[in-house]
Amino acid sequence: MITPQNKRLNTTFLVALLLATFPAMAMTDIIETRGQKLKYTFSGGTLTEMDGNISYDQSGKNVRNSQDFVFETDRGATITVKGENAGSSVKKGGNYWIMASYQVFDANNKAITKKSQKNEKNSTVGFNAPLPDGAAKAVVELSFKRADVTIFLTATFKVKNSKSSSDNSSNSSAKSQRSRLSISGEKGGHKYVDLGLSVLWARCNVGAAYPENSGKYFCWGEGQGNKSKPYKQEYCSTYDKPIGDIKGHSVYDAATVNWKNGWRMPTRDEMKELINKCKWQWDQINGNKGFLVTGPNGNTIFLPAAGCIYPAGLGEVDTQGYYWTSTPYTKHDRSSYRLHIGLENNKPFYNSGYGLRFRGHTIRAVLKKK
Repeated sequence: MITPQNKRLNTTFLVALLLATFPAMAMTDIIETRGQKLKYTFSGGTLTEMDGNISYDQSGKNVRNSQDFVFETDRGATITVKGENAGSSVKKGGNYWIMASYQVFDANNKAITKKSQKNEKNSTVGFNAPLPDGAAKAVVELSFKRADVTIFLTATFKVKNSKSSSDNSSNSSAKSQRSRLSISGEKGGHKYVDLGLSVLWARCNVGAAYPENSGKYFCWGEGQGNKSKPYKQEYCSTYDKPIGDIKGHSVYDAATVNWKNGWRMPTRDEMKELINKCKWQWDQINGNKGFLVTGPNGNTIFLPAAGCIYPAGLGEVDTQGYYWTSTPYTKHDRSSYRLHIGLENNKPFYNSGYGLRFRGHTIRAVLKKK
């Protein structure tokens, strides 16, 4: 049982299936939350990535279902978005709205054009929008609000071969920025990096498609991932319970449960080795801030500042990051050791500390060297 304040959806297999079966066609589906249904359609590109989460407010009553899509598209393509109430319990004159917005950016991330449409009476919004000259990406947002339910969809359409004066710089694109990061091998479908340390480090967080993505958030010792409860101590099965080091555990270790094939959570000592023997530089990839970590042998990984899920929800993204180790705190059974990274007074920091087990942190897995 993992207890989400925020429920991350691992959709890598689904994306692969969609790409193999239905390349470059309209994506239409219905998303339902607490009986509220939104039918959405996105078209104009090929789906390459999906992610999502469900979050609750502090009371646990109000829920927000957020889904993110990434498409690859061609210059001059027409982007289509449509959203409609698909059988939600909305009575005439009821309190609800549905809205769509569209914004285009050039290769330097400067806004070129934008439009929006909101409807508080009818049940449908949408538009067709051709990409203008110089467009590098378009961001479409589709939202539906009814009583205590909010459904929020974001679709990013990335233009192939978009040009800018900064194409040759380290910040020109996600692909060029990722090229700074190392790849030493792959196991079980997940890439690893040999930093010249005692273990091999994963290139991405557990549940992430790319190094700069947050991936899934976990309470400590909740290996199955998020289910349907807020991040509170009463929902965390390991909180205030005497549990030893969980590395490689088939139930408690989230890296082992999700990736198998010898992947596991790092111990506190392995995390301290990463801290003490590597060079750390505050950086960003594709707009996601975090640390570029360079090992003694010159190889690198990127640790995004993915924030933390508290009882009130997800916070501190791009300013703080927390990575669980497999090692329980030695003074009481309510906390476990973690890596803490971020900015304080605009100064980067990284250290080994400890945190309450029911909080949602990310995990960077490791492998034993042969």
